[in-house]
Amino acid sequence: MKVKFIIIVLFYLPLNIFAETEPIFLNYQPRIPFFIEDKKEKYPIDGIIFKLIQNIFQDLNIEYKFSNVPVIRTMQMIKENKVKVCYPLGLRNNEREKIAIISKPIYKDKNMIVLYNSDNEKIKNYSNFVEMLKDKNISLLVKIGYSYGKLVDDKLYEYFHYKASDNNKNIEKNIHKTSDDNIGMLNQILNKKSDYMLIAKNEIENLIEQNPVYKKYIRIFEFKDLPDGEYRHLICSKKVGEETMEKINLKIKALKLPNEK
Repeated sequence: MKVKFIIIVLFYLPLNIFAETEPIFLNYQPRIPFFIEDKKEKYPIDGIIFKLIQNIFQDLNIEYKFSNVPVIRTMQMIKENKVKVCYPLGLRNNEREKIAIISKPIYKDKNMIVLYNSDNEKIKNYSNFVEMLKDKNISLLVKIGYSYGKLVDDKLYEYFHYKASDNNKNIEKNIHKTSDDNIGMLNQILNKKSDYMLIAKNEIENLIEQNPVYKKYIRIFEFKDLPDGEYRHLICSKKVGEETMEKINLKIKALKLPNEK
C-alpha cells in the first residue's frame, strides 16, 4: 500500500513542480525609450520599462522570460488564456479589462500629441483633435494591435470604425495601419506615406534627443481633448493568477511607482 502511494506521489510531483515554475512570458517589441533590443541576440538590454520590470520582479521568486512578439498576437494569447503571458507596457481599455488581469500602473507618459511633417500642406490649423479626425483629406497612421487608451480608442472607432483588436475590414480609407516601430512610423510621416500619427510627448522627445535632425522636419499639435499622460500597466492573461498579480502589485507599491514627474 505504501509503495503504491509513493508511486502515485512521484507520478504527480513533476507536474506540480512544472505548474509552479512555468515562466511568465513578457511579450515586448523594440520601442525606444521603453525597450531597447540587442539586434544580434534579439533580446532587450535596456529601456525604461525593461529596467522597471527587472526591479519589479527582483526577489519575487517569479520566473519570467522576455519574448519579442507583436502586440496583436500577444493580446490574442492573453484572450486565449492558455499560457502565462503579459504585455508589459499596456494601456487600459474596455476590452483588456474584460479579458485580462491588470497590474497597478508602473509608468506614466507625458501628454499624447499629434505629430506631422512640417512640409505637409494638407495639415491645417485645427482647434482640437476631433476636428482633425473629421478632415477626410488627411490620413492617420496607427500601429497594428496598439491601444491609445480609452479616450482615443473610442474616438478612432467613432470616426474611423477602427478597433485595435479587430481585423478592421470596414475601416475608413484615411486610417493607415503599420507594424513599424515608432522610428519606422516617424519615417513614414516624414516620407508623407501618411499625414499624422499619435505619440506620447516623452517618446518623441527621446527620439529627437537621439537624432536632432528630426526636429527640423516635424511639428506637433498639443490638443486639450487628448489624454494628459496615459498610465502603463502589465496586461496579463488570467492564467498568471490573482495571487501572483498581488505579489507584483505589492512590489509596485513598495517601489512607489509610477514615479510621476
